Amino acid sequence: MAFLKKSDKYNWQFENIGGSTRVRITCGEDIRHINELDPKMWTVLSCPVTGLEIDEKSMTYADSDKDGKIRVTDITVTANWLTNAVKNPDILLTDADYIDINEFNTENTDGNKL
Repeated sequence: MAFLKKSDKYNWQFENIGGSTRVRITCGEDIRHINELDPKMWTVLSCPVTGLEIDEKSMTYADSDKDGKIRVTDITVTANWLTNAVKNPDILLTDADYIDINEFNTENTDGNKL
């Protein structure tokens, strides 16, 4: 008997790290479907925008409700925006520090603006 019920909508892959079961984000489709992940499977539910090793300006963009914290909703809103703005969401998991202009989805309003 499995204790994890995978979503009927998306086939999540899980792994056990340090005694905790976590979802594996291995492709752009995982990012696109992150809003379907059961909130009980999230390892962290919030973090501050400031004081981390992550660029504060980037964190401010992700803070969609501007409350100074990144929460699950902020992540799902940002993931939706990102995956719709590019043609192939797999590009989001590369080591590149830029996105070629031809990779933006010009059929999407946000992608077209970029």
